[in-house]
Amino acid sequence: MKHATLRVLPFTFPYLPQPVLDFLRTALIANPYIFVDYWSILHTLSGAFLGTFRRLRAIHVFCLLAFFELFEFWLMTKGYVRFELLADTIWDLIFGMFGLALLRTIENVERVSWRTEHKLF
Repeated sequence: MKHATLRVLPFTFPYLPQPVLDFLRTALIANPYIFVDYWSILHTLSGAFLGTFRRLRAIHVFCLLAFFELFEFWLMTKGYVRFELLADTIWDLIFGMFGLALLRTIENVERVSWRTEHKLF
């Protein structure tokens, strides 16, 4: 399947070879309501990364993820990135928030197990 020619961004964006992009765009689950591809892993990691900033609450992380999705939509209208469905955008937000929840859960488990191990509480 031929991909539409995308414009080159005037600022630095990571360049990925076409075979890598094709792999990342491989749909694992695709129907009108659920869209999951390998980019979903990246969105999960981005939510976890934002969660490492302790001052950011969940609403802040959600707003940053949503802002990036709006920026991505603007890039789509300019022809810089491929068009994606609304379901894909919503799932990107869900996976980002899942990454945040996963990181915070792991941090809480570690904190509780450390306290138990050292008999602090």
